[in-house]
Amino acid sequence: MKNAASVTRPTIARSIVGLVPDRVEKTAFGVRSLETAFPARGSTRADSRSSGVSHGKGKTTAVPLQSGVETPQSKMRPAKLYRWPEVMLPWLIAETMCQEVEVFLNISLPQRYARWITAKAEVCFQKNKRFRRQMRSRGNAPREYLRMYMRHWLSALLGTERRDLWFCLPPSFDLGHPLPRGQHPRINRRNGLTLPRPRRWRPALVLAHRNWQWLAA
Repeated sequence: MKNAASVTRPTIARSIVGLVPDRVEKTAFGVRSLETAFPARGSTRADSRSSGVSHGKGKTTAVPLQSGVETPQSKMRPAKLYRWPEVMLPWLIAETMCQEVEVFLNISLPQRYARWITAKAEVCFQKNKRFRRQMRSRGNAPREYLRMYMRHWLSALLGTERRDLWFCLPPSFDLGHPLPRGQHPRINRRNGLTLPRPRRWRPALVLAHRNWQWLAA
């Protein structure tokens, strides 16, 4: 049984910060099916598009068309969904991390922040093998890993939408380290300069960012 204190934190450089599911993006933007991009040997792209017929070695097979999009001839297996360990509750940990920031800065974060970092954890769990291995390790290490990642994601969200609040957070929070307990004054803990003027909450700034655009899909 590993102790939480003995868990070695992975470097952020090797983390899965920019992980965006390819399947989600391709579905959202309507990317062509595999048969259209790579037609069967002996056929042309024009044949596949116009007639919905795929020509193989001496065989002609009709390809069903649905809403004008070609589908593969062979039955496609549904994407495998991985299940979280029963002891792991990402949504609960997300709310706890949001409360940590709220107490430190004496503010109220939008409820969508907890939903967003929970969705980010789900995407990483489904798409990243290393992340799944960390979430399935023994002892309290999975919770520590998830808290580390969620603190990093929260810092990224605040740095995108509320730069004035992000400057109040210590740089160690970017790396997943916990905040000091209790309420603390809003001062610039990044460079010692004057804080930027307060901003309004604008979720469009986050949804327009290249690392978070998938949230709007």
